[in-house]
Amino acid sequence: MSERPLVSVIIPVYNMEKYLPLCMETVLGQTWRELEILLVDDGSGPECAAMCDEYAARDGRVRVIHKPNAGAAAARNTALDLMTGAYVTFVDSDDFIADDMVETLMDLALARGADLVTAVGIYTTRRERFPVEQPAPEIRESTGRAVLEHLSAWKSPVWPKVYRRELFDGLRFPETRIYEDDGITVPLLWKCDRIVYTNRKCYYYYLSDNSIMRAAFAKKRFDMLTVFALRQSFYREHGERELEERNAVDWFIHLYRLRCDMILDRWPERKAYLPMLAEQERELSWVKNSRFYTPRLKVKRFVLKYLPHLAGVYFDRTFQKRITE
Repeated sequence: MSERPLVSVIIPVYNMEKYLPLCMETVLGQTWRELEILLVDDGSGPECAAMCDEYAARDGRVRVIHKPNAGAAAARNTALDLMTGAYVTFVDSDDFIADDMVETLMDLALARGADLVTAVGIYTTRRERFPVEQPAPEIRESTGRAVLEHLSAWKSPVWPKVYRRELFDGLRFPETRIYEDDGITVPLLWKCDRIVYTNRKCYYYYLSDNSIMRAAFAKKRFDMLTVFALRQSFYREHGERELEERNAVDWFIHLYRLRCDMILDRWPERKAYLPMLAEQERELSWVKNSRFYTPRLKVKRFVLKYLPHLAGVYFDRTFQKRITE
C-alpha cells in the first residue's frame, strides 16, 4: 500500500483559548492521521500562547508559530511559507470539523486527480459535537474557469476544502481586515484544472456574537470593494472580458447591499461614505446594459435601494434557515 500524502492543516489563533480546545480535539482526532498541524499564534495573550505550546508538546504533528498580531491573512501566509504537506486545508480556531473531513476530501482528491476538493460547511451556535443529517451522496466535477463564470454563487471561504499545495506557488492571501478568503478565490480557481465537489457536511462554522455574519455594520465591510477591484484587475490582465463584466455586475449590486446594511444597522458614519458608494455606482452604471444584469438582479437592486427594510426581513429569514441548531 502506497504511503498517504501529508496534509498541512493551517489554523490561525488569536486569543481563542475559549474555543481552541474543541477545534483541536476534532483536528487531532482526524481519521487521516498524516497531518502537519500549523498553529499560528497571531500575537495572542500568554494564556492562549501557552495553550498552543501545550498542544505541540502533546502531539508531534503540531507546530506552533508565534508572531506579532497582523490578522488572519498574514497568519495563513506565514504558515504557507513554512508548510511541508503535499496538500493543505484551513480551519478557523473557533470552528470544528467532522472526524473524517480530511479523509473525505483527500480520498476524492487522490481518486479524481483534483487540484481542489470542496465539501459543505454548516453554521451553528452550538459549542459541541453533534450528528447532522447527511443528504444522498452527490459528487460533481468542474474546472476553475467554469466555476468563475458563476462566482457569485461559489462559496468563497477557504474551508471546507483541500488544495494541492502547488496552487499557492506565487500566491498569498491579500492582507485585508476581512474577506481575505474572497480575495484569493479568483487566482486560486484560475489555476484549477479539476475541482471536485461533495455534498457531505463536514465543517462546523461557529456563529458567535462577534462573527462577521452576525456583527453590526463596520467600516471594514468596505474591504469587499477592494476584493472586487482586485478581481477586476485580474480578469483584465488575463484578457477575460466576460468574467470582468460578470464581476462588475456583482460589484454594482454589492454597492446597494452595503447601502442597505448601513441603513438597517443605523450606522452612525454612513453619511460620510455615501458619496463614495454613489461615485462607484456611477462608474459601474454601464452594467445596466450588460446581458448579465438579469431581471432578477434588477429586482434585487430595486428592493435594496428602495425597500431596505423588506430586504432586511428576507436576509434575516434566509440566514436563520441556514443555521443548524
